[in-house]
Amino acid sequence: ISSQPVTIVLQCPIIIPNVITANDDGLNDVFIIKNIEQYPENEVWFYNRWGVLLHYEHIYANNWKPKLNDGVYYYVVDDKVNDPFKGFFTVFSNP
Repeated sequence: ISSQPVTIVLQCPIIIPNVITANDDGLNDVFIIKNIEQYPENEVWFYNRWGVLLHYEHIYANNWKPKLNDGVYYYVVDDKVNDPFKGFFTVFSNP
């Protein structure tokens, strides 16, 4: 009996922040999506509360440093494997 080799790909779940402190202190200033690099065809959109697109990236590089007013914003993260992740994040410039 012979069998064909099987390739198993383990991908860690995406972890999306819900708060950014955009105050240029070097801590939490960049919107970092943990494990996004494991989904190489990903797409990410960021919107304001009125649905205006603020930023888009195909193959998100974890380098968006939002220059936004304090408030609540919306994201869509499509990793092309799971259903798109949708949710809100808050920007605090002076936490």
